[in-house]
Amino acid sequence: MKSSGGSKPPLALSKIRLARYPGYMHRARVGKYIAVANSAGAFDEFADTVCEIATSVLHTPPRLMPLAHLINATVQRMSSFSVATNVLVEGVLYELVSRGSFKRFTTLSRERNRYNVILSPQTTMTVGRAVEVVRQRLITAGHVSVEEARSSIDDVSARPDAGELLLGHFLVRGIAAERGQPGEPIVGIHIPR
Repeated sequence: MKSSGGSKPPLALSKIRLARYPGYMHRARVGKYIAVANSAGAFDEFADTVCEIATSVLHTPPRLMPLAHLINATVQRMSSFSVATNVLVEGVLYELVSRGSFKRFTTLSRERNRYNVILSPQTTMTVGRAVEVVRQRLITAGHVSVEEARSSIDDVSARPDAGELLLGHFLVRGIAAERGQPGEPIVGIHIPR
């Protein structure tokens, strides 16, 4: 974590006994927790650190992740912090998503349940281009296979199911239809008849 003037990372008030932290007089809401810190700037420093680590998680290698997985991966990379600090990661990441620093991409699981994966600004552009390629293919050919979708999103190589995620996005929005059943992989989409 970046440090300016000896500030320490904030702690979730519900996870500590405040009497053990006499210099922690500054309070702020971080997600569902009230956090305390020894300086007002510690909250922004912590949020910057979480943003940097989460961006690294999404970029090394490039990947798409549900928010719960991003929270866990970010916490794992922040192992030097206490549990009272780690729980604040969730609040910071929710805030980053709600402010638009990270984007949600809605798709379908193999069970055909709607869910979101999180995209960094860099990945948002990559996925946006892939959505446009698949959309154009759907308009011109009337159908798109999972292999065609996968090749349009090749930059996100850590996700072998990236093609399915992309096709699921068109299904969840009602733009396309498929013949598959819940529990089966999404193998292709077509224009609804």
